[in-house]
Amino acid sequence: MANLLQELIGSAKRFTIRLRNIWSTYTQTDLTQPDYAFWDRARRGKAVGLEISGLLLKPLASKIASYVMGQEPRWKCEDANAQIRLNEWWSSAHAQMLRTYEESLNLGDFYIVINADLSTTIIPPHLVDPIVDENNFSQRIGFRITQSFSHPTDTGRTMTIVNEYTAEKRVETITRSDGAPTSPKSYKNLIGLIPVVHVPNRKGMDEEYGRPEGEGTIPLLQKYGEIIDAAIKGNIRQGRPTPVIEQMGDTRAVEQFWQKYGRTVTQENLDGTTEANTVIDFDADNLVTLPGTATFSYKSPVSASKDVEVLLGLLFYLYLQHTEVPEFVWGNAIASSKASAEAQMPPFIKWLEKKRGLAETWMQQVARIVVAYYSIFETRINAQTKIAIQWQPLNEEDGKLILDALKYFHGEQAVIDDKTALELSPLRIENAAKAIEDGRKQREERQAEQDELQNAAIERLAKTPDPDEDDQDEKPKDRAA
Repeated sequence: MANLLQELIGSAKRFTIRLRNIWSTYTQTDLTQPDYAFWDRARRGKAVGLEISGLLLKPLASKIASYVMGQEPRWKCEDANAQIRLNEWWSSAHAQMLRTYEESLNLGDFYIVINADLSTTIIPPHLVDPIVDENNFSQRIGFRITQSFSHPTDTGRTMTIVNEYTAEKRVETITRSDGAPTSPKSYKNLIGLIPVVHVPNRKGMDEEYGRPEGEGTIPLLQKYGEIIDAAIKGNIRQGRPTPVIEQMGDTRAVEQFWQKYGRTVTQENLDGTTEANTVIDFDADNLVTLPGTATFSYKSPVSASKDVEVLLGLLFYLYLQHTEVPEFVWGNAIASSKASAEAQMPPFIKWLEKKRGLAETWMQQVARIVVAYYSIFETRINAQTKIAIQWQPLNEEDGKLILDALKYFHGEQAVIDDKTALELSPLRIENAAKAIEDGRKQREERQAEQDELQNAAIERLAKTPDPDEDDQDEKPKDRAA
């Protein structure tokens, strides 16, 4: 048992034991799932300690999703028919894809089911479990989706529907709370692909699930909320001066005063704990008289708004550094805003391009499933065609650069053909070859119309008599007369 070494990495569900020179692996994959219920509460400002600062989580996911996938991408396939169908389908399903991506940013991961009728169903991650090969746990062969529903009018009756998706079939099992008999239904999978796509966010190479975009910001947001809460309480107290009695005797006299005139009030805090405080009912409209040399006055706390503003600003800049979302994206008014925004935009675009590249993994899976379904309906579509994503430029400078390059290589140098130039342009062309052919036919039709008009004009001119010739014919008649 010598040389025993245990290494813990990432979470308690992933560890490795080395015994002498032999590696014995219990698991090398981090199976930790995010706390979906917590993250759902946090983004809505309902989590304890994040009632105020948690509101920064929702716009974080919303802004990243809008910049990365706000504009729907265009798809390029070797099979022209597959390309047309895929782009048509993605245009109709883009809202669902965008919503799924934003949910994965918020919660850590999400799922999409591509149904046989090419409709989509987005599934929360806590309803999905992977199905593995019993002979090889590293092989994910499908997904199990468990959903429970209540009767709309009889709340005492519930129904649980379990769908198991694999590359061979879909098995649906319904269980009723009233004991009504049901039997599993099996549906053959005609495409040979699992129609369930996992959409993870920030998934590590050795992780099974993703991570929420704001995972590392929770301690920062908790401090952010504490400072704001303390500042608000201080501002409330500052706006309402506190009555103070001074020189009313020693400590014993003060205690006797509170015992005689005070009463205990118990209040419940946000975290569920209770707190007891002694208060004195005081009416400022009534005269208060006390014997001795005691004096009465109102006191206000010293304003700390400047310190609060500085601290919140420092925490917010740290938040910006971690999330990598520039300040101008949040809509803040920053000094020299135009210059600052222009300086921050190029690295932000590179970061968004990285995000797009990571999203292509699950987007390609969705596209492959859609093309496979279309190949069943339309035999002319090749299900194995190559598929590539063409993203829209993130700013106008990218589009101008593309146009300048096309003008040089297609115009002056003639290095690339018309079809390639049209496919590379910022224009959203579904079928470049068809567009070129239609354009050629349109030019020929217009040229034929112009030629026809020109020939008609020439014929009219030929039939019109020359005035000079008419004068020459009339002169001999005048001489004869």
